[in-house]
Amino acid sequence: MTWVISRNISDKIQTVSTDFIFVGYNDVGYHNPDVITPNIDSLAKEGVTFEKSYVQPACTPSRSALMTGMYPFHIGRQVSVMDFVLNIAYNSFAFATKGTPPLLPLDPTGLTLDRTLLPQGLKTAGYSTHHVGKWHLGYCKQEYLPNQRGFDSSFGYWGDQVVSQLLLNIVNTK
Repeated sequence: MTWVISRNISDKIQTVSTDFIFVGYNDVGYHNPDVITPNIDSLAKEGVTFEKSYVQPACTPSRSALMTGMYPFHIGRQVSVMDFVLNIAYNSFAFATKGTPPLLPLDPTGLTLDRTLLPQGLKTAGYSTHHVGKWHLGYCKQEYLPNQRGFDSSFGYWGDQVVSQLLLNIVNTK
């Protein structure tokens, strides 16, 4: 997951550029020697990094929390997709469906539309916002897509391609 957010403020005295880059913890060279990111490493060295925070153990709950500023259980996005898939694989569908189900392929839902998301708030403050990578916050209708949720551009995929393949494999083996 990579989100790039930037804003340039000009006045008669100086130009100030404030940029935010949200990157997965292990997706940068200064945490993972297998990833080569010299420009991001340089930005991190010269700027401020925020690395100590409370996160969820799975993708959609973590993305939901970051985007809304709320704990996922307050907005119905607390269930891990992988837990759901594993419970189905082990014939425990009743357990897997307790609570709000995760976002699965072709689900007619997504991250709640009644909240202002981080990129929407940043757009209001004059930032440009760009999404690169996995969205996995809903794609059943246009209003759930990144470009409708505050991002100027989006490059990546909307759902969880790995889970989609796992579900197909599980269904085909039963």
